[in-house]
Amino acid sequence: MVQGVALRPTVYCDGREVIRMQSGRVFEMDVPPGEHSCYLGDKKSGAVVKAEAGKDYYFRVFIQPGVLKGYFRLNMMMPEQGRFDIQKLKPSERPDTKGIYP
Repeated sequence: MVQGVALRPTVYCDGREVIRMQSGRVFEMDVPPGEHSCYLGDKKSGAVVKAEAGKDYYFRVFIQPGVLKGYFRLNMMMPEQGRFDIQKLKPSERPDTKGIYP
């Protein structure tokens, strides 16, 4: 059994709940150009991104082992690594994430 499979951390962008992430899944969302803050629900990890039109940005949610329990991390990835990694993943069950920004 893979540890953390049943856990679903919440991903936020600019204070808006985007998705409850699932293990082995990927989702895509469009954001307007400008600065955006992406983080997990506990706000212990994330990134501020200056999004540019036509560019792709990749993040990975992973479980970090702890003493009594694990916690999740949100890390920004190099585009080359992100493009490679998403080929192995299934789309998220929540298809409406592309429309989170008007």
